[in-house]
Amino acid sequence: MKIIGIEPKSPHIHIFTKYAYIMRLGLVLLGTILKKSGHDVKIFVEEMSKIDWEEVSKADLVMISTITSTTTRAYDFASQISARGIPVILGGPHPTAMPEEAINYADFVVRGEGEDVILSLIEAIKTGSGFEKINGLYYKLFGKIYCNQFIPQWCVLDKYPIPDFSLIEKWGSSKIVSIQTSRGCPYNCKFCSVTEMFGRKMRFKSDRRVIDEIKLILPCPHIFFCDDNFAANINRTKRLLRRMICEKLNIQWSTQVRTEAAKDEELVMLMKKAGCLSVCIGMESVNPESLKEAKKKQSVEDIVNSIKSFHDFGIRVHGMFVIGFDSDDINTIKKTTRFAIKNKIDSVQIMILTPLPGTPVFEELKQEGRLLHTDWSRYDAHHVVFKSKIYPERLQIEAIKATAKFYSWWQIIKRFVRLDSYGITIKFYGHNLTQKWKKEMKDYIEELKDKIK
Repeated sequence: MKIIGIEPKSPHIHIFTKYAYIMRLGLVLLGTILKKSGHDVKIFVEEMSKIDWEEVSKADLVMISTITSTTTRAYDFASQISARGIPVILGGPHPTAMPEEAINYADFVVRGEGEDVILSLIEAIKTGSGFEKINGLYYKLFGKIYCNQFIPQWCVLDKYPIPDFSLIEKWGSSKIVSIQTSRGCPYNCKFCSVTEMFGRKMRFKSDRRVIDEIKLILPCPHIFFCDDNFAANINRTKRLLRRMICEKLNIQWSTQVRTEAAKDEELVMLMKKAGCLSVCIGMESVNPESLKEAKKKQSVEDIVNSIKSFHDFGIRVHGMFVIGFDSDDINTIKKTTRFAIKNKIDSVQIMILTPLPGTPVFEELKQEGRLLHTDWSRYDAHHVVFKSKIYPERLQIEAIKATAKFYSWWQIIKRFVRLDSYGITIKFYGHNLTQKWKKEMKDYIEELKDKIK
């Protein structure tokens, strides 16, 4: 079969533009499995290349992977493709959480991880039978919608092939290559959709498998270990890092960790020695009450200590904050920027609390009647989409102001005086994006005022 994969882009401003795009791995891994089974596969990632619709029209099947903020675009694509008589499969975090909605736009919806079901689904499509045996599948048959029971059966990561990035149109233009060494997260933060998609049980690739994946993509400018928590099992992470050091891979990489990773000095030292340039830390809030509300299980002191520890070893820190909790006020937002500047965080995302489907916060706000709308394209952490305790339009304005202050000309000048080329680059990049965000938000701020009258 000729199979096309599509990953739609976000319709709004976000930090992961084509210059800093971090590849999601689900679609390319499914494509690799299908290629190894003899299918003709090509993937279009919209952030990297335009979709060749003439080629799509020749496909026997199209797979579309979507997160919540790209769902509106994904549904539009799915409807257009289905209208041409081409079967469409929808998958990813949003269809997993909202399958009843997604099936209205496609022929099939795959919930959760698709690796264990994709070949069975393709065979069922070819033969026209066997759909009822596929775990968690939503499908249409003779105009009727069927829903199979979804029993999470988390796949064994070493079982599947190394992703073949050459399947992606214009892959050579990518500056960052994603590698996943584990899935799942034992925590259950109130606003996070990870456990809905990958579960709370941690699963790890073998050290040998990770090394093989790294070697296969060398040389590359930068690797991003896209685990939700790279140091979830510290002993395992240390063992992997030692292996990476012994292999003398000579790579530069970054990853995501929680604050507690910094408490282990040996771990941080090994990360640096293995080539770690920066870490992304979910700091979330400088308000202790908001940290409790988010069920983050960390303190402001933990955040401060983690920044210092990573900086002491020469590892840059990207701080990710969330504003708009019920415990927050305007002063919390202003304190967030002051905190980031005072503690010399290298880069930040000051994101607006977003009730993503599948998360506890979504269910809470929905039950309380506090969702302003379900225009999924705006569920991107850059738009206020619920009735916050702070007036929504004020929260929107303060989010922009807080980000603009961190990426201000004054902060750029300070990096220039220090001859900090990285700091200048990242601050200038952030400054330009913030100005674009500010312009894009003008009409939406007026919409927010109208929605709460």
